Amino acid sequence: MKQLTSNPIIDTVIFAGVSIETQFDESGELWYSATDLCHALQLSDVKHTIALLGADCIGTSIVNSLDGAEITTIFINVDGLNTLVGQKPMMTTQLYPL
Repeated sequence: MKQLTSNPIIDTVIFAGVSIETQFDESGELWYSATDLCHALQLSDVKHTIALLGADCIGTSIVNSLDGAEITTIFINVDGLNTLVGQKPMMTTQLYPL
């Protein structure tokens, strides 16, 4: 599992009608919020879905909230996204339109 930068560049993309938080790591690789991505792919069990992926497809980011609490977000990279989409063939046309 990769530790993503503590000062992330965060953006949002729309996939399958769902807003997905994204983050670039220090090398420019794009990562997607695991919770948002699972929601968009209609995968209800986020923990089970993450367990299906290799450690190289998973990253975490820890940020401090305004009240000082640490918030950990789990992210999935593009390889992990492709693995999940492969399990949900009907989503492929939404991700890769012709």
